[in-house]
Amino acid sequence: MKNNTTDLKAEIKRPPFCTGRVNCGLCKSCILAESVRDAGILSGYPGDALIGEINNRLPSGSIFIADLGTTTIAGEFIENGRITFSGGIPNSQSIYGSDVVSRSEASINGHGKELKSLISKDISKLITQAKSRPERIILSGNTTIIHLLKGYDCSGLVSYPFTPVSNEWQNGDIDGIPYEAFPGISAYVGGDALSGLYALGYHINDKICLFIDLGTNGEMAIGNREKILVTSAAAGPAFEGSLIGTASDVISVTSSLHKEGIIDDNGLLADIYFEEGYPYVRRDSRRILITQKDIRNIQMAKSAVYTGCELLIKNYGINIGDIDKVYISGGMGNFTDMGAASDIGLIKKELAEKVLLMGNTSLMGLSRYVSNCEDRSTIDSLKNKCSELILANDPDFQDMYLDHMSFSSD
Repeated sequence: MKNNTTDLKAEIKRPPFCTGRVNCGLCKSCILAESVRDAGILSGYPGDALIGEINNRLPSGSIFIADLGTTTIAGEFIENGRITFSGGIPNSQSIYGSDVVSRSEASINGHGKELKSLISKDISKLITQAKSRPERIILSGNTTIIHLLKGYDCSGLVSYPFTPVSNEWQNGDIDGIPYEAFPGISAYVGGDALSGLYALGYHINDKICLFIDLGTNGEMAIGNREKILVTSAAAGPAFEGSLIGTASDVISVTSSLHKEGIIDDNGLLADIYFEEGYPYVRRDSRRILITQKDIRNIQMAKSAVYTGCELLIKNYGINIGDIDKVYISGGMGNFTDMGAASDIGLIKKELAEKVLLMGNTSLMGLSRYVSNCEDRSTIDSLKNKCSELILANDPDFQDMYLDHMSFSSD
């Protein structure tokens, strides 16, 4: 093992999923020496050893990995097991709508070739930023984004019974570079969620954990290595790509406005701000107006997530006390005030106390896949343990969703 941390830090960036808190329990960096913890070398999920100097399993060659999000595309360049580039760009497909349904409909209405071209060019642009051409590309993304990348017919994604053309592993090439894409679980729980579950060790963990992705599609899962129940609660752009900022900004600002009485429990802005909006200065110094529409979008998003969690727990047949950890993926950054999340009714207080913020778990899962010899059989086995809960089919969903629109804490 190298002890020269200065050289390692200069060579490699810390992976974006690392919170730096050294207590997540997800990799040996939690218990190994500081020199390894700061190295930025790809590390494993629960039970794994660090790659490289410890177990001599550094993957060779150059690989570009990317999480194809509805709003943002995030990528990393991995050279002989070390992350040499990490970056992200907006998904250019947003000109056809901020959600996957709008883009599916655009594809159906004759814009499929352009949507395919847009996502392909975005991936190429991100690779160009890495200033090196990889030997291959490994992707994950929601089912719609992968369909658009492949040029598949999206009509089955927008009408019952919501049947994808394919949810298997996908292969192709971008600018002559071969790629493979993770399989999806269902029409609205894609390969990005599956990659996240893999990253978090659901395939080897005996303890029941809850997974929440605060992204546009709001994928969630509960379970362990024996059984996993997944669902999707469309959160829209409220937590990802919001005018207010990242998910953490949205939660903090909304909580503050509620505590100060600028918005009431029902989400109404005070009379003085109702017509024009509430003036707010973002962390990047940009001045914006938070409108009643923004607040309503936040209410719908947080109610969808809250209700989805409750129904997952109910249908899995357990109580909150049976849940070991709650993993939150998405744009939460270094956000630590889960009390604010509980205050606005995004998550129950009892669950907030179990939260670990994991960043981009989809990208993390791709890193794990590369680190572990790209073992498809493990991914396929994990997928086969997943079954889907369609929230709209639950007789309690509509009433619960409306009840949880309130900003009053539980």
